[in-house]
Amino acid sequence: MTITNQNSADVLAVSKLISRYLRCLDTHDAPGMKDCLTEDLEAFHTVTGPLKGRDAFLALTMMEPPGLKMSQHYCTNQEITIDGDRATCLSYVFAQHVVAMGNEEVLMPGGAHYSHEFVRTPDGWRIARLRCDVTWIDPRLADVYKP
Repeated sequence: MTITNQNSADVLAVSKLISRYLRCLDTHDAPGMKDCLTEDLEAFHTVTGPLKGRDAFLALTMMEPPGLKMSQHYCTNQEITIDGDRATCLSYVFAQHVVAMGNEEVLMPGGAHYSHEFVRTPDGWRIARLRCDVTWIDPRLADVYKP
């Protein structure tokens, strides 16, 4: 692949989109999250399974599971490939979740591999497909997120 100024701008735009997506996830910013996704989004998460459509994805990701006080996701090791109006990114995610358990708040971490596919739209890059394969997790956290 020949690197051009356009490639560099696209790589930066895709990286910023991933960061915005995770910020919206952590802050429960539904309008912001909606702006990150295509309407026909296809998603898969190890804990929650497959989802089709932006609305179904938003319904799940914007719910506040009982006891969840906060989450904070970090996306690292981004390998972004641009191919015209399509792009992919393979990355790692480390997530921390604070969950109320009885009279205390417990930190429950987890890690995963992310795979994103993006499309360029008239409004910029959007996530068209995403896959989150959990590689390790505090076992109690899966119970928090059961749909």
